[in-house]
Amino acid sequence: MIRPLSPLVAIAALVSVACAETEPTVVLTARQQVAVQKSAEANLRIHAIVLTLRDAAGVEAAMPELCRCAAIRNIQSRHLRGAFRSRTEQRAVFAEFGWTEELEMESKYQLGRLAANGFYGSATLAAYYALPAEYARPVEPTPAASPTEELLLLLRTVHDTATADAAAPRVAELFAALSATGTTPQHIRAYAPEAESVVRELHGEFMSLQAVQFYGSAALKNIWHDVTPQE
Repeated sequence: MIRPLSPLVAIAALVSVACAETEPTVVLTARQQVAVQKSAEANLRIHAIVLTLRDAAGVEAAMPELCRCAAIRNIQSRHLRGAFRSRTEQRAVFAEFGWTEELEMESKYQLGRLAANGFYGSATLAAYYALPAEYARPVEPTPAASPTEELLLLLRTVHDTATADAAAPRVAELFAALSATGTTPQHIRAYAPEAESVVRELHGEFMSLQAVQFYGSAALKNIWHDVTPQE
């Protein structure tokens, strides 16, 4: 005959199961917590700067601050060696300090945008991303094979108020032509890591233009009015 478990044994069994199903909480030292905070702040600052890079002059002006933030991040990373058991665990901790997985993906979009624009001719910026100087050569635009690709090439030409105003009418025309396919300002604005390559590139260009307030071009900004917060 099987005897029922005593209350104490039953409670112990339940606690054991609960502990087995719950991953241990990350325990960081005070120094490691400071390192996470400083690293997250550096990542956020770098991302904010990169969003605004759209020409050679902007890259040259931004490099000292980018390098300063990268140095802070690299120093802090030494204090975090072995602190996390997995990337998932690390992302969860960093998210508590504002550096989310979504922003991490956005930063990859922006690296793709800069590479597609030849790092605006800056070998220094290419080296910042640990890439050789040949990545910083001007990119010869290939003929657009579709309206979506034409839209991408057009947005890449925007680097000041004049070019923003000049591009706006054609941007509006392209969106009107593409609306039937679902390629709308809302579609481009949405964060979608699973989207096709050209849509991800368009998203990166839009985020960069938004960061510089569309260079003050009301004509270009109004195209995105349904998804851009009002100021």
